[in-house]
Amino acid sequence: MDKRFPSPAAPAAGSSDTPQGRLRLFVVERRLPGMTAPGLAMLHHALTLATGRFSDEKDLRYLWSLFIPGQDRLLSLFAAASSEHVREANDASLIPYHAIERAHDLDDPAPEREV
Repeated sequence: MDKRFPSPAAPAAGSSDTPQGRLRLFVVERRLPGMTAPGLAMLHHALTLATGRFSDEKDLRYLWSLFIPGQDRLLSLFAAASSEHVREANDASLIPYHAIERAHDLDDPAPEREV
């Protein structure tokens, strides 16, 4: 897990939707044929704003997105108490999505390795 972001497995204050108040990882998949760099920047900004509106009242964090140009796919990673929180924020962004799926973080076998 990238150390710049809070660990999604860390206990979240006030969460009762998950065991021991833990956040879970979710991936939101979008298909974006013909997406441009300015379009991706606008989309990222919209996701950040939409998630920010929900983050204080719900256990929800937008962590990052990854665009795969050869497949016109955008994968966005969220940490949340439930998939419903992720769905609400993504619906509020007004950016169509293909799927929301639960994800699992795999430990880095070589944490000292530089990328």
